[in-house]
Parts: sequence; structure tokens; C-alpha cells
Amino acid sequence: MRLSIANVLLLNSLASGLRIPIPRPPTAPRPPTLPGGPDVPLPGQNQPGRWIPGQNTPNAPAAQPGRLLPEEQPKPACNGKKRMECLADPAKWDQLGVETKFRTKGAEEISRLDKIKENPTDANPNKIEETAFTEKYTVNKERDVPFSTRIGERLLGHKADDKWSRIVVKNNPGKVDELMNKMREQGITKVGRFPLRNVEQGYKEAALLSTYQNTDRKSIVIDFSFNNKYDVFRNYKTTEGNKFNRVGLDEAQQIRMTDQVMLGWRQAAGTANKDVKDVELEFVIQKQIVTDDTNNVINAALERVGKKLDDIDNQGADQDFFKFNKNDLDLKVKEGFEAIAGTVHGQRVAQMLRDYHDILGDRTITGFWVRKADVDSAETVDLEIDMVIKIEKIPDPLPT
Repeated sequence: MRLSIANVLLLNSLASGLRIPIPRPPTAPRPPTLPGGPDVPLPGQNQPGRWIPGQNTPNAPAAQPGRLLPEEQPKPACNGKKRMECLADPAKWDQLGVETKFRTKGAEEISRLDKIKENPTDANPNKIEETAFTEKYTVNKERDVPFSTRIGERLLGHKADDKWSRIVVKNNPGKVDELMNKMREQGITKVGRFPLRNVEQGYKEAALLSTYQNTDRKSIVIDFSFNNKYDVFRNYKTTEGNKFNRVGLDEAQQIRMTDQVMLGWRQAAGTANKDVKDVELEFVIQKQIVTDDTNNVINAALERVGKKLDDIDNQGADQDFFKFNKNDLDLKVKEGFEAIAGTVHGQRVAQMLRDYHDILGDRTITGFWVRKADVDSAETVDLEIDMVIKIEKIPDPLPT
């Protein structure tokens, strides 16, 4: 169903308190663009062009009056240090408190996951079957969908004509009606300036989650997830003000995102006529991450090792991505891995691997590979990042 202009405006206003931007919608259902946010270009957008002399212009002329001055470039020698050591800047890492807020938590999360073979009960025993799922949500399924991501092509060998299965999760219309009736009983007639009938339609049309699955590629792509904003079971609270806050039906009845993702993976195995236990999941791609905390941690970790994904001075085959690996010999890279594991994007996948280790096998996270997201130029957001989460089998313990 196509969204009306009124409902698009409505849903944008509902999220106006949030600082999180919304990715561009694809051809299949996506959450409506949420108007109501500030119509102001982000830093770095729509700014005058700036010319910086490069390595091929050693005799670049001095800046003329009225022209923008070129930004000062680090000297190639960097006082004898390696390039990454020269550019390394721990300031953001320290300012954001990454060490205590994320790295410590992430290290504990990975350690817990690594021990799932020894502690198999450290998992949520409740598995959601599809029949129970569809009582609360609507699930739209597609198969043999041509799909690819730039990071998948770049790092994993995916092809543009690969065929994927897809699920899109939406609110069950009957549950939306329940929430609207609950609000009317409380004397609520509007959300912000919008009458409940418009709110009702908006929540019926909004997509909560979209994932793609390919068992041959051993990959899941989380296209987008907006459960916190649109799931009518959940309480909704904006980060600024309470104009659009609402109470959900019952947070205890919500179905977790990890269960939703696994529903798609099991469906993909069935579509391929495979036993899901025989399919090794090796990669989860988080597409166009727009969560401030996750992007800030990734960028702080990059700056700490002297790497910028779009830095023209990072030459070579890996100039547009960086791999934070679990067992990297560089301690700062390893600590960056642990910090990303402590973000919501790392924790959710770790939780899924623990809870479903009886289906997926005893597997752990061994890498977070990041790349600046490809988005339309008119919608580019400074900090949007694509991320591959590398998953491997937990090795057997060494004989004693």
C-alpha cells in the first residue's frame, strides 16, 4: 500500500524528537520517511567546494585573496612514524568514554559468547515459532529477489544478480486497533497535532524490519530495523521532549529483533530445501547504520588507529574499509573490536548466536569490518556506516 502524504508527514513528526536519520526507502516496503525533523543540511553538506593540492601537484600555487585556503596536510614523513601512527588520535575515544561505556561491556559479551559451548544453558530457551509470530505481526515474504550490497560485493564476493529471500515485518492491524482503543479509553485524541485515525493508519503501514537471506552466501543482511519506533507493543519515548511519547500494548509481549531475524534465516533454509542446522552462518551485514552511539564508537576506534574511511591519503586496496578483528596483533585494533561488540549492533548479533546456538551451532564473532555507506548524494549522512560482522565456529578446546 502506498503511503499518503499525510501519513508520511505524520510518521516523520512522530520521530521528530529523535536525532537518528532515516535511510532512503528501497523499492520494497520500508518505514515511511519521518517528516517533522529539522530541514537543515548536515555538516559537510551543500558546502562550497574546496580544492586541496595532492601528491601530483607539488608546485601548487599559493591561495589567492578571496579563495578558500587549503587545509593543512600532515607531512609525508610524519617525523619518522608510520602513517597510521602519525594520524592516530585518541581524543574522541576518551571524550566518549568508549573504554568504560562500550569496550568493557563488549569484551564481556564476546567472552560470554565464546563460552556458550561450555555453558549451553546461557541462552534464552524460548524460541518463537512462525504461528505465534504471525499472531502479533504481519510477515511479508519474498523469494529469489535480486539483491546486493556494495560492502558485500567489495569484501565477500557477492554479485549484483545474486538471488535472496526477504522478509518484511509489520504491525498486525488488529494490534494497532487495540492500541488505538487503549489510547481513546485514556482520553487521548491526538498524537502531537495528528488525530488518532491518521496515527492508526501510519502504524499499520510502517515496516518494522527488513532482512535479506542467502544460504549459498551464508549471509544475512539487516536492511533496516525500526522496531523501537513503530512496534505497537513497545513503549515509545523520544530523546527530546515528550510530545510524541506513547505507551505500547505490553512490552513483555514484543518479539525481539533477534527472533525476527532468525525467522528469516530459517525461512531461507527451507526455501533452499536445506536443514537450517546444516547451513553455516558466516556473515551478518548491518546496512546503513544510523545509530549515533554505534557510529560514534566506530569512528572513535578508527581515529584511534589513524584511519579514516574516506581519507584520500589512505592509499592501497583497503583504503575504503577497515577490519577490526578479534585477534589482531595491534592492541588498539583489538580494543576497537571489543568496543564495537559493546554497541547495540554487536550485542544483538551476539545474543542471537547464544540464543540459537542449538540451531546455528556454537559460533562466535571474530570481526567487525566497516565501510562508509553508499547512499544517494542528496541524502548522504556524514556518519552512516555499513558493517560486516564475521562469524566463525568456536574452536574445540585444546587437549589437556
